[in-house]
Amino acid sequence: MLIACFACVVGIMLLVATAGEDAPDTGSRAVHDRGVPAASVRPAMPTPEPSVAPGPGLPAGVAGTIYPAIDPHAAVVAAAVGRVRALGGTLAPDEALAVVVVAGVPDEWHADFLAIGRCESSLSPYAVGDGGASLGWLQLWSGWYAAAGEDASQWADPVVSARTALYVRKVRGRFGGGGGWSCADRLGIP
Repeated sequence: MLIACFACVVGIMLLVATAGEDAPDTGSRAVHDRGVPAASVRPAMPTPEPSVAPGPGLPAGVAGTIYPAIDPHAAVVAAAVGRVRALGGTLAPDEALAVVVVAGVPDEWHADFLAIGRCESSLSPYAVGDGGASLGWLQLWSGWYAAAGEDASQWADPVVSARTALYVRKVRGRFGGGGGWSCADRLGIP
């Protein structure tokens, strides 16, 4: 069997090596043996027509050209959530940033959310504090999830926690103070 496989490999190598020797040179194959870089004789690739508008976070001309627009933040979040669910651990700072972007947190609050998350839980989606009353990477009181219209059983989902925290921030008008995040007070975040 090993000899048969070796014979197949040698046969394929011979076919590849001799392919196109009798065919006229159309400029589509590498001509490095003549000292001319292959890229200089290849015809230009046609520019595909955009099929959809650029997605959020993608520059014009990238999204929708060959593949449909994919939000890179959503891809990072999906990978991070899957990794943390399977292996435990914490979000990396860039993953936490992608979470707040996907959750719809305004740009001017991104740094505050990340600082509070680092302080409250070290960015751990499965963090439980205050005797079980504070949950998730942003250490939210369990009652806030229902008030925000979220499923409280999904508290370990980083996006659900970030959306709930966004609701809390909007309702309270601040991060710190009475009933707010103690880390916001410690970090000087109003």
